Amino acid sequence: LQMVVCGGNQDRAARINLPAALLGEGRIHLVGAFPRCEGGPDMERLLIPLKGRDCALAAWVAAVPYCRPGDLGVGGLAGLYEQVMEEGSRRAGDLPLVVTGHLHVAGGDMSEQSERRITVGGEEAEAACLFDSRAAYAALGHLHRPQRIQGDTIIRYAGSPFPLSATERNYRHSITVLDLEGKAAVWREEMIPRTVPFLVLPENGPRPLDEVEALLSSLTLDE
Repeated sequence: LQMVVCGGNQDRAARINLPAALLGEGRIHLVGAFPRCEGGPDMERLLIPLKGRDCALAAWVAAVPYCRPGDLGVGGLAGLYEQVMEEGSRRAGDLPLVVTGHLHVAGGDMSEQSERRITVGGEEAEAACLFDSRAAYAALGHLHRPQRIQGDTIIRYAGSPFPLSATERNYRHSITVLDLEGKAAVWREEMIPRTVPFLVLPENGPRPLDEVEALLSSLTLDE
């Protein structure tokens, strides 16, 4: 099993990066902050080869974490992703390339009261054209609701694995499983069981205290 962990906007990038040096060239890759080398993207750390069940090279991952304004060069986020996509597709050749990102792509549905707004380079939402057909799949983080974004390739938010606010309690949370074969990518959702009920009382806004107490008393819950 190989693991690639990318930092998000609420993570401490240095804390994620810190143990990376202790892991060597192994199966676990930690990319907390956007890695740079001699002023440009550090492709050796960004582009990670993945092996299949037979231990043969099967795919590549461009592990792009959340990009802070200081990570961007003259070309901004678009220029940065263009460099990564170009080099990633060159290395991948006939193998699939998966590109990650932690950002708000235009057209994505936000969950109220549970997401911090991301502003990168003065723009709140980035265009989906950052990801094109050179990537078999764009795996995105930041928006909590699982959803697909229209674009030239498969662009998807896996979503959070459990509700992070009361506004997220009415839809099922999931993980995304991606199968790669040739240059094709096929995804499916695996629903996550909710072992603890998420209740809001009263359902429709505030009520007098005695009514709320009656609602609480009428609840039948497992001990």
